[in-house]
Amino acid sequence: DTPNSDPNLTVTAANGTDNTITSNGVFNMVNGTLTTAVRFNTIAANSALNISGGTMNIGNQVQNANGAATDTGSITVSGGTVNVGGTAGRGALYVASRGQGTFTMSGGTVFCGTFDMSRNAAGNTGASKGTANLNGGLLVVTNVGTATANSQTGNAASAVATINFNGGTMRAAPARIVPPLKLIV
Repeated sequence: DTPNSDPNLTVTAANGTDNTITSNGVFNMVNGTLTTAVRFNTIAANSALNISGGTMNIGNQVQNANGAATDTGSITVSGGTVNVGGTAGRGALYVASRGQGTFTMSGGTVFCGTFDMSRNAAGNTGASKGTANLNGGLLVVTNVGTATANSQTGNAASAVATINFNGGTMRAAPARIVPPLKLIV
């Protein structure tokens, strides 16, 4: 890399226009800076967001597996910095918004407000299932919970949230965990 080789991209789409990774789509953030005005979604089957370097400033929230209860999505962070909710890092990160979502972190830093493991936003058609694998890096959150916004009550008992702490650091700022959350250590 040369000092000027890192691209800087700002996406200024207005509210109601999402930045979306669709079926079998992959977005790899390697270096530079990406700033969005609105949310970032993964939808449909096998969509993936991979961050290994650079800085992502996501407008207000990240919704993984967000299209339907049958969606599968993954977010992998091995380096770089992710600020959900702009540079303040106070927006929501939904590991499994409607379908089955996985968040795996082995390096880098992620700042977000609510870290929602299993939102169940399509609960009336199927339960959401969220898994976070914290293997390294730093995850800074204000809240950890499930079904924190726009959840549906159908299939709520079947919704699953699992956090596997294998390394790294989760820091609360300020410390607050919203029940019900089942931690498997």
